[in-house]
Amino acid sequence: WVIIVRDVTIETDVEMLIPDEYVSNIQERLSLYTELNTIENEEDIEKFAKRLEDRFGKLPKQVSALFDGLRLQWLCKKLGFERLILKGGKLRCYFISDPQSSFYETELFRKVMAFIHQKGRIMGISMKQTNKELIMVQDEVRSLKAVMRTLEQVVGAVR
Repeated sequence: WVIIVRDVTIETDVEMLIPDEYVSNIQERLSLYTELNTIENEEDIEKFAKRLEDRFGKLPKQVSALFDGLRLQWLCKKLGFERLILKGGKLRCYFISDPQSSFYETELFRKVMAFIHQKGRIMGISMKQTNKELIMVQDEVRSLKAVMRTLEQVVGAVR
């Protein structure tokens, strides 16, 4: 499953969607996705979730995962990741793909790299560099919640 919001791509094995069985009208579902794309904070997610529950009943796990995907996008944006992939228990967070980007000269990038250097081994995090990309890697990650815990730790350390 792939979601793209605000230039951050999240790709995962986890179903992140509003199921047809939950909201059967396709126009309604598209309208909800459009609205979801404008949400920028936790309070707005909670309001949106409450409205969904009031209209359609208990939230399916796929919708909760969709909210988690949105939260992950916010964390990725804070850390300079433009793409996150969680597949087969492997987390891959891709930094900005332009190697000439001024991002790589920022205090934020320096702090992220320092955190990974200091805590990476303990957390099972490593860095991988290909010809085109710099990637933060973590193995044995089994859920979106686990990804959030990892990224929240990094965000907390670089503030």
